[in-house]
Amino acid sequence: MLIRRRRQVERLAAVAPGVYLLEGWPPSWRQSLWRAVLAAADLAIVSHRSAAGLHGLATFGPGPVEVLAPHATCQRVEGALVRRTTALPDHHLTRVDGLPVTTVERTIVDLAAVVGAKRLGQILDDAVAARLTTTSGVGRCVTELAVRGRRGIAACHSVLDERGPGTVPADSELERQLHTLVASAGLPPLRRQAPHPGPSHNRGRVDGMWPEVRVIVEVDGRRWHTRIADLRRDHQRDLDAARQGYLTVRVLAEDVRDDPDGTAGALRETYVVRQASAA
Repeated sequence: MLIRRRRQVERLAAVAPGVYLLEGWPPSWRQSLWRAVLAAADLAIVSHRSAAGLHGLATFGPGPVEVLAPHATCQRVEGALVRRTTALPDHHLTRVDGLPVTTVERTIVDLAAVVGAKRLGQILDDAVAARLTTTSGVGRCVTELAVRGRRGIAACHSVLDERGPGTVPADSELERQLHTLVASAGLPPLRRQAPHPGPSHNRGRVDGMWPEVRVIVEVDGRRWHTRIADLRRDHQRDLDAARQGYLTVRVLAEDVRDDPDGTAGALRETYVVRQASAA
């Protein structure tokens, strides 16, 4: 009743089921995005090329209207391409001028399914140059979404490997860099090459450990495709440690090289929080 009355008084036009627009308001691309988001589903967000345009990624602008929505709630929207997904965690969501949109990292990974590998590399390079994201940030998003059969993941692996750390330092050099970073952060020294606390059949050793706060630190210099291939093994190893009360922090070689201050800060915060919880 209220909507009917407002439509009569304010001349609201129905543009989609449950979505109304003030008559006479000039059409625009962003208006189309809002209409698609509101009409598609409660949890729909702008994605793919539309998200790239909103974020200002090079060569993208107003164009196709694309949104992403969970399978269970998704419905068709006239004039828009509604894509379905089963993986849409909260940290893959941000907002641009109020519009819910995939983060730059998620947008680039999603674009891998609709653009070629060469263009994907150019998109990533432009985004990194514009300081919109980092190679390691995109890589972490790929790791989160890597499932068998997902379109674009192989292209992401190829592009990330081409832009990886180049000649990866030997394990001993990576560990030296890790311990130097820990010292520069003013943190207690890590116990080097400590035995993994998990079951004896899967123990091995870890790059560093703070046993007093039950934290394991591993530094990873593997190529991206190898990291993805070993994801299940790493996850099991971390679970084994967690069962013994240990938190595993995995530090990427790229982060040690490109963002030592940020990496040191994250390790410092982790140590302080664990120390407080153990008190």
